[in-house]
Amino acid sequence: GDRSTIQTPNPNPFLAAILGGFFDTYAHHFDNEPERNTDHFIPSLVLERTIDENNMIYFSFAKGFKSGGFNAADDQNPEFQIVNGAPTPMPNVPGIGFEYDDETATSYEIGGKHTLADGALRFNWAYADAEYKNQQVSTFVGLGFVVGNAASSVVKTLEVDLLWQATDDLRLGVNAAYLDASYDSFPAAACNAMQAAGMRALGWAGGVPLSNNPVTSYLGCQARFNAANLYHSAVQDLSGKTGTGKYNGSL
Repeated sequence: GDRSTIQTPNPNPFLAAILGGFFDTYAHHFDNEPERNTDHFIPSLVLERTIDENNMIYFSFAKGFKSGGFNAADDQNPEFQIVNGAPTPMPNVPGIGFEYDDETATSYEIGGKHTLADGALRFNWAYADAEYKNQQVSTFVGLGFVVGNAASSVVKTLEVDLLWQATDDLRLGVNAAYLDASYDSFPAAACNAMQAAGMRALGWAGGVPLSNNPVTSYLGCQARFNAANLYHSAVQDLSGKTGTGKYNGSL
């Protein structure tokens, strides 16, 4: 299938001027109201094959986009010009960074669902690869967040899920996920407090649930682990910790 979308966002100079005035910034009153026209073709394709009653594999391809827009941070200033040797704001001309571009993405996924051991074992897996162009990134600048575009980024994921009914009263499950996310290019990226240039994301994550029959029983245990930390600066762990584990049990 496919879908074509046209978007035309328009900023409101009057409201932007009022909000900016509370923070002693320059009022915006653009001579020509900025306008963006976005038109993207975003196809998707899914192929599925049932090998037999216990095995199925699939492949999917999709494209997507997030439309660009305008920044309206309280300290987003207009252009300046030199008048009598002094910089003077031009409230009718938007400044650098006022507008950001569309983000586009292309993704591929392949996976399978399998039932083994006469129905006692269920195994699912999936691998996905996504590439983002002009990825929209929010950065805190002064008094607010400003959206800009990273050149490109790639996200690769692998997920597996296994559930085994070992006996009539014992069920064992194992699930794991691997995430590899990185910026291919981000020349204007902001740094965190450690001045680290790399993009941190969850590496390996998984769990090992063990339950008694029925599954609503209090008997059981669970283990979960994360091999790395989140890359977002607001929740990033700067202590150098390489991973965490969590264990639960009940009787």
